[in-house]
Amino acid sequence: MADIQDFKPLKTIPLPLAVIGWIVRFFSPDYESRTKLYIAQQRKIDQNSSSSSSSSDAAARKEPPYRLTSIAISHYVEKVRWALSLGSRDYYEDGHAPGLHVPFTLAATNGQSTMTPLLTTYDPETPILVDSTAILRYLCKNDPDLAWLYPVEHEAEILELEELIDQELGVPTRRWVYANLLPHPKETQMLMTAEVSWIERWFIPILYGQLKKSFTRMFKLDDSTAAETEAKIQAFFDRINSMLSDGRQYLVGDRFSAADLAFAALAYPLVFPPAFEKRFPFDQSPKDFQEKVFAFRDQQAGQFAL
Repeated sequence: MADIQDFKPLKTIPLPLAVIGWIVRFFSPDYESRTKLYIAQQRKIDQNSSSSSSSSDAAARKEPPYRLTSIAISHYVEKVRWALSLGSRDYYEDGHAPGLHVPFTLAATNGQSTMTPLLTTYDPETPILVDSTAILRYLCKNDPDLAWLYPVEHEAEILELEELIDQELGVPTRRWVYANLLPHPKETQMLMTAEVSWIERWFIPILYGQLKKSFTRMFKLDDSTAAETEAKIQAFFDRINSMLSDGRQYLVGDRFSAADLAFAALAYPLVFPPAFEKRFPFDQSPKDFQEKVFAFRDQQAGQFAL
């Protein structure tokens, strides 16, 4: 799957993290109940519509909202979030700090997966989707407002480039961010707790030591990781720089597509657009990290992502 190369989730979750994760789930907003209530309301509308020809009743009926279960700061989640925001169907986001998302993904998949982004569609044929590209393809097929993601005439080329972006940019970027920020607890906790519930913001400082050990093991981080992943990222930026050097406005074809969306979303931790200032005050990040981000921003690929 595109989002998880080089990432092997722990088969056994440390007990303190598991216990606190389920406590967090107990105190978190129940998005499942909200959606069931929404569906119940639509059934009432359907019943009314069956006994009345009122056009207002028919217009009131809507599809149940998608539910996006996420690690709120994930760049793969950002890719899906942007697409959902441009679509016609309502959605809820059930966003969590890294590690504390596990009980929520296990509950949504009946214990089958801990991965995000995870989209609950309430579609009998495809009720659950895990993997950002699979989700975007589903949205393109099922939402006319998102048909532009994969125009037929360029679909194969877009999918090929999107896979490269997921693998050669997305994977090393995740390791690069953790390698650079985990040694800085204050800044990392600020990033991890952006856009999550109050209880997760409260628990992350307590769990930080355990999370740091877990992420170091999962992502195979060591003293060479930052330089190694930065070299891989730069190699991919060089590729995009070369593509853009011919003056094109879009990576594939003559209009915005899933390829452009994927690159911009997966590059966000490398360029930190001003729009993300509320999520993470970039000027409070370590100075050496800021310098690396400025170096990515200054390139043609970085400007394209911005």
